[in-house]
Amino acid sequence: MKAFSDPLYRKSLIIMISSLAGGALNYLYNPFVARLLTTAQYGELLTMFAVLNVLTIPANTNAIVTTQFVSRYMATGDEGALGGFVKKMYRQVSVISVGLIVVFLVLMPVMLRFFHFSNHVSLLLLSISIPAALVSPVILGVIQGRQQFMRLSVVNVATPLIKIVGVFVAMVFGYRLTGVIGILGIGSTVVAVVAFRWARTRHSPPADPARIPSTRELLDRGTYALLANIGLILLLNIDLFIVKRYLSADLAGQYGTVSLLGKAIFFFGGSLALVLFPMVLSRHAKNESSTSIVSKALLAMSAITIVAVAVFALCGPFIVRLLFGARYLNFSSVLWLTGMVFGLYSVMYILVMYFLATPVRRFVVPLLGACVVIPLAFALGPHTVRYLMYVMMLTFSVVIILLLLMMKRVRTTTDFTAPITVIEPSL
Repeated sequence: MKAFSDPLYRKSLIIMISSLAGGALNYLYNPFVARLLTTAQYGELLTMFAVLNVLTIPANTNAIVTTQFVSRYMATGDEGALGGFVKKMYRQVSVISVGLIVVFLVLMPVMLRFFHFSNHVSLLLLSISIPAALVSPVILGVIQGRQQFMRLSVVNVATPLIKIVGVFVAMVFGYRLTGVIGILGIGSTVVAVVAFRWARTRHSPPADPARIPSTRELLDRGTYALLANIGLILLLNIDLFIVKRYLSADLAGQYGTVSLLGKAIFFFGGSLALVLFPMVLSRHAKNESSTSIVSKALLAMSAITIVAVAVFALCGPFIVRLLFGARYLNFSSVLWLTGMVFGLYSVMYILVMYFLATPVRRFVVPLLGACVVIPLAFALGPHTVRYLMYVMMLTFSVVIILLLLMMKRVRTTTDFTAPITVIEPSL
């Protein structure tokens, strides 16, 4: 019970429970979709999700920057600056959203050819999700910066729940892939609207312009966060991109289920990073060391990975058959390897979140280097899924070692102008 009195573990437990519930709904969603679609269509769907994740990298950068400044304003009690900053972020996201939709439409013919998508209608429907995908990280950044993890947990559960309802609607009306993609856009918009109401800064006093960061300052802070997000999102989805490019449509769809199960380790363990980020920001604002927080997070993540890999090794084929059916069993023997890969990814993710809460920026070098090494090594070697897993495991291990070595050079220096007293907010 002593462990749950620790703020990191206690708040992580709240996020982890919601992640487990959301993860259960997500994995309920995926078997439904996998059975509704053909294996080739399911592979298309997962690749479209990956494309959307890559296109919305700037939005994830906004989440990090928003959390940084909201944590600061909450700690100092500057409601005026908080309100002014949040409104500025919403204005910028609106402009970016329009530009990104234009870029998406321009690149659509290229994506159709490169990823061998069957039609353009599904891609057009995917564009409906772009505005919500851009504004949601800013909204969640406000909630995370306030450390309101209960509300964050509700969003974790509501998102997959709406997706499941969408699958049933698609099944009833027989729209299959186009229906699933279209309803996903509508559902994500509904969740974004609800979360926006929670994140509003009501009746905030007039803001001092000097306390609101300029666009140039936001770009400066966001540059290395953007680079980190490019690395993290590419590495999370790089296996899907490689498999979709080099293997047949059916094999890519079959591998997609194994990749999804392996990423469950990250989806559940990533709750540690969500809690760790604002806590490390608060520690550095007070000019205090945050090494103990990171150590606890890494220890918990390692335990989650060991348990998950053991379950995958013992029950891999049974899990795949139960959730997705016998036609997806082709790669079930490598499920434990995907667990290892994404367990290592989760450790790497926690370390990157730590560095994003500090002034250190060199951590992006090994992260981006891994994005080049993995596809290059796969292109030069045998085009098998098992070989891809070994390449990713080795590359992630090297990145983790380099990041741990960099941690020794981090000094407890203040990221902002002066130390502050941070009061732990309510959930």
